[in-house]
Amino acid sequence: MMASPPWSSPCEWREINRCIRNWVEERTAGLEKATRLAVAIRHGIEDLDPLMEALCKEACPQCPASCCGIARVWFDFKDLITFHLAGLPIPGGQIHRSPGAACPNLSSAGCRLPRPFRPYICTWYLCPSMKEALGTTDPRRRAHVDRLMTDLGGYRRALETAFIEALL
Repeated sequence: MMASPPWSSPCEWREINRCIRNWVEERTAGLEKATRLAVAIRHGIEDLDPLMEALCKEACPQCPASCCGIARVWFDFKDLITFHLAGLPIPGGQIHRSPGAACPNLSSAGCRLPRPFRPYICTWYLCPSMKEALGTTDPRRRAHVDRLMTDLGGYRRALETAFIEALL
């Protein structure tokens, strides 16, 4: 288990984002594919948002172990590449959670972060309560969520590959 999330200190956070920003500025001509994928990820997450918000409202209030209360999440490399290439603001720092505390972005109304600004794991992970709620919903809604999730996972893998290939 990782002792702390990557780029936990403010100095490390500034450095990784400075590096990505510099790579993007230096390789603009070679990042077209990666940029298209980052924008597709942003739009896919935006399309998924109303479905996920409805699912969260249905499943989370009665959940005995809220993911936001117990999960340890952070921004990963693919999240950072997406922020940089899709024109999203860069978060002010890595997500930190004190042991035993809930996610610092959790409020009584849910997450304070708009879905495109959250770590992707916060969108991708469907807990058992959410899966159950989704399973009892309109089959077209479930198929739509499944398709978007599959597409986003593929886009994220392809984004990382395209970004790294552009740097070589």
